[in-house]
Amino acid sequence: MANLLQVKFGVQEVFLRPNGSGGFTTVAAAGQGISRQVTGATLSLNWRRDIATTPAANATKRPASLELIARIKKPNSATDGYARFAIFPGKVTFVQGTAGVEPRFKGDFLLVNNQRVQTIGLSDANNVTRSDFFFLIAGDGTTVDLKNDPGPILLALPWLFEDTNPILQVNARLSVAEVVEADENSNTPLDVPLQHPAVPDEGVANDVARHPLLNYFGVRNIATLSNAARLPKIRFSGRTLRVFFHATFRAFCTEHSSASLVDIATAVTTILTDAGFAAVTVSRDTPADAECGRFFRPVNGRFMSRLIVDPDQSKRPEDRIENRFAAAIANNTPEAVLIPDTMVVRVPFFDFFIFAEQAEPPNPNELAHSEGAVSGGILPAAAEKLLVTPTIIATGLGSGTPLRALLARVETTDHLNVLASTIAHEIGHSFGLRHNLAFPAALPYRMGDPQGLQRGVMAPAGTRQVPGSKDRSPLLFFGPVHQAMIRKLFF
Repeated sequence: MANLLQVKFGVQEVFLRPNGSGGFTTVAAAGQGISRQVTGATLSLNWRRDIATTPAANATKRPASLELIARIKKPNSATDGYARFAIFPGKVTFVQGTAGVEPRFKGDFLLVNNQRVQTIGLSDANNVTRSDFFFLIAGDGTTVDLKNDPGPILLALPWLFEDTNPILQVNARLSVAEVVEADENSNTPLDVPLQHPAVPDEGVANDVARHPLLNYFGVRNIATLSNAARLPKIRFSGRTLRVFFHATFRAFCTEHSSASLVDIATAVTTILTDAGFAAVTVSRDTPADAECGRFFRPVNGRFMSRLIVDPDQSKRPEDRIENRFAAAIANNTPEAVLIPDTMVVRVPFFDFFIFAEQAEPPNPNELAHSEGAVSGGILPAAAEKLLVTPTIIATGLGSGTPLRALLARVETTDHLNVLASTIAHEIGHSFGLRHNLAFPAALPYRMGDPQGLQRGVMAPAGTRQVPGSKDRSPLLFFGPVHQAMIRKLFF
């Protein structure tokens, strides 16, 4: 035998009708203005229609492997370009059924605590291990038996994306006794649309003025390119992305985490180079303080532009602009104080200054404040930005502060992942990247995957743990949607 079989995909899908203000209703079928979201597939096995005769029934269990592969859909393309994301080892038999001989695949499994655990080989490629495009896979229970207690298997699809063609094709290959019996040419691939239209920023419906409706992209975890067309472009070629750890941040890491500054700096560099920035430096010692001090100073424990000084120092202290701004920062309302253009600092666009303050974050899902830029504060010709505040890691006043609580909850070996991912997250905001959202197979769209499965660095910080004896927090990376935006803006 050779290439006699087909793997078929039964689609699991949801149809959504937007209401124009950020809400959705689930409807029964596709139609104008309705988006189709594919959340999973059910696999079955059949003979190819063009074969002359089927083999005879045979109960011999032949060793087999069922591979799942995916690629970006491209019209009229050849069948190359697939990335493998899972392999199910198992056995194939040919069983006499009521309508003839039926091929049947049964996956190998282990019994763990009286539960059946399907054996799966997972790809170690970065675009799979880092991916949070998740997809449910099940067998039909007869021709493909992947029954796994308690049910369908959640697999990561490859992190692949093209904004001009936002569709993934999922396909399969089945080999029996090391002979390919169903390849990607024999099967009809499953098209998985990546676009989620009319989704409100931050998942907040009914507030379009502050949370506009945007196009998001992904499977289960989604991201947007919304600012790519609005922001000015600054070419990174010939430049270096520089990160400076101020003494306040270095002290917090030393006193309240198990991460070394060397390891944090290495992890930050890893995330940023993976995003396409080939030249990255991280300064983590005393000279970094001098560079930070060129632009920022503390006022009542709050860091701000060193130029924010009231010209009338005869005013009562509480009436001076620097003290009013410090108080507004402490209240998480810095926008309440208008800072004159003459008091902002001009900073190289690709320089980032990381301070720590005993402050609360903007909300419980955040661990830090991104740098404060003024309106129109990007100067593309000079490759500079106009800032009133630097990046602030919010260390809070007690153990209940989100950052301290998260560090206490995760394995100490993951402290460097939390801190490095947080720095990269805030740099992402400075680049104009918005938070990721989740669509976990059903409404509503929300901030944070309910199972903690998000892997993109722009996921909300307080919801990205992996369940275990103690929560795990992997090093997070910019996903393919945000990498596409970074390329549009800087490369």
